Amino acid sequence: MRWRTSRTGEPDSHLAGLLTGLDLIVWAADVDDRRLTYVSDGCRLLSGHGPEAWLSAAGYAVGLVDAADRTWVTEALERIAGGDDREELEYRLETANGETVWVANTVHAVTGPDGRRELRGVI
Repeated sequence: MRWRTSRTGEPDSHLAGLLTGLDLIVWAADVDDRRLTYVSDGCRLLSGHGPEAWLSAAGYAVGLVDAADRTWVTEALERIAGGDDREELEYRLETANGETVWVANTVHAVTGPDGRRELRGVI
């Protein structure tokens, strides 16, 4: 697995080593930009969409969420971004081949090392 940042495009090998072999998506998003800044390669296994699709998607990448769940997932992410609580969201992702898969996403908001607010999660 690789971690990538949309700001630099460079993989972070230290973090990649921690995630190797895990069938999950670890992600981080900038609250101001509402865009993912990091996503692990586990996104390919769960959704069929590569990191580029996740990193380039607007609105916390909720466009990859099943249409029936997008509105409430967006509202939940906005609510979490404004506080410090940790929440678990269960919803459907649309896969690259048109199927849907149920996921659990544990999300929390933090202040990052550069002082910006971030959402972080594990799907």
